[in-house]
Amino acid sequence: MAFNPQGSRLGSQTPMAEINVIPLVDIMLVLLVIFIITVPVFYQAVPVNLPNTQASPSTENLSAIEVTLTLAGVIQLNQEVISLTTLTEKLRQLTSDAPLSSEVQLRADREVRYQQVTELMAAIQQAGVERIAFVTQP
Repeated sequence: MAFNPQGSRLGSQTPMAEINVIPLVDIMLVLLVIFIITVPVFYQAVPVNLPNTQASPSTENLSAIEVTLTLAGVIQLNQEVISLTTLTEKLRQLTSDAPLSSEVQLRADREVRYQQVTELMAAIQQAGVERIAFVTQP
C-alpha cells in the first residue's frame, strides 16, 4: 500500500487540506507586470485642468502688496505697470520697513504660461519676500 505524507491512503476520498497557491502567485505576478507597464502611460495622458478654489479669506493683518500678471504679460505692482527687472528693486523698497510682516498677493491670469508665473515668483523671492499668497476667484 502506498501512503502519502499525511498518513492516509492514496486512493481514499478525503479532501486535501492544503491550497495550491502556485496558480494564484502566477496570476498576481502577471497583474503586477501589467500594472507596472500601464501606470506611467496614464500619468502622461492626463491633462492638467486646475479647478477654482474655495479658500477662506485671510484674517491676518499684514501689509499686502498686490502683484498682477495679465495674459499679455504685463506686470502691475499695486496698480502701477512695471517691468520684471525693476520689480525686485521696488519690492525691496516697499518691504524695507517690515520684511517679515509683508505679504505679496499674486494675481495671475488663468491662461498665463506657468513659466511666466515661476519667473515672477523668483523675482518676488529675490526681493526678500517670504510670504506669497495666490489670489483666486471663488
